[in-house]
Amino acid sequence: MRIVYCPGEWRRMPVESVLVCSGCGTPFRKAERQVGDSVWFEADCMAKHISDGSE
Repeated sequence: MRIVYCPGEWRRMPVESVLVCSGCGTPFRKAERQVGDSVWFEADCMAKHISDGSE
């Protein structure tokens, strides 16, 4: 079993600054989840950070 952390954050709209991944600098993307005036932003770079153990 493997646990993978997928970074993300709730932000109120309109967003003043775009979040970026602290590991690689990839900008977060707006997800379809929305609660009131808050929207979920998530990392779009998870595959870059997952090791399959063969390295």
